[in-house]
Amino acid sequence: MRKLAPTCGLLLLPIVLSAQSQSSSVPIKLRHLTLVRTSQISAAEQQQIAAEINSLAVFPDSVAGIGARLIYTLQERGFFKASVWDSAVTIVSSGPSEEMIDVSYELNLGERYRLQEITFSNVDPKKGLEFSANDLRHSFPITDGEIFDTGKIRVGLEKLRELYANKGYINFIAVPNTEADDQSATIALRIDLDEGVVYRLGKLVLDGVEPVAGAGANLIEAWKPYEGQVYNPNLLQNFMQENTAFLPRNAQLFPISPDALHRVLNVLLEFDDPPTN
Repeated sequence: MRKLAPTCGLLLLPIVLSAQSQSSSVPIKLRHLTLVRTSQISAAEQQQIAAEINSLAVFPDSVAGIGARLIYTLQERGFFKASVWDSAVTIVSSGPSEEMIDVSYELNLGERYRLQEITFSNVDPKKGLEFSANDLRHSFPITDGEIFDTGKIRVGLEKLRELYANKGYINFIAVPNTEADDQSATIALRIDLDEGVVYRLGKLVLDGVEPVAGAGANLIEAWKPYEGQVYNPNLLQNFMQENTAFLPRNAQLFPISPDALHRVLNVLLEFDDPPTN
């Protein structure tokens, strides 16, 4: 039996732990997960948590990945300051391609927090910003007073990114800041926003061998109405759909070379590799 160092997690940052498997090149398969000192959660919820971790089955290269995923799962249930102590690992079997283990974790769950509110900084309609605080708040699938679920916060942050990307803000940044009140067991979330500037579509750059003669010239001509429009990922999809006659099946279109001076974003279209004889 092996002992692992105490583990604790943070809300939205990657969790890096040091404990390793018997061989760093051998994936680890979890057979059983046991949770100890879990009086704050019901037996049914403990079983559900264990089932979620067990369902992942394989954790490549590191026992620590199990502890990281456990903390992630606990934070989704409101245990924002959860930590793991005295983790014991039993190797059930070990071979050149896989190591099977049982793991027992002693938990320090702390308080189960609820969301107090979500606020946004740098949101001032007088500055001509794209969205109101109310618009931004609707991106988060969690209501005030609900169990503080970090998974839902991550979803909201991703929706914010998409919201701004669709308006040309390719360098948009949202930084979450949490203020936990232990007495009320609530968390206030303040999100600092940096919109950046709006980018427009620039030139279409072709790479590879055109599938049929003249396809490149037709695509360059078809791109002209798009050039200068405010960048939106949907525009790239529309262009591909409108020009399927000139595109091989696996052609790819994606933005490249942002020009910060002129605030334009060039776009690369990659054709398939030429057929081999």
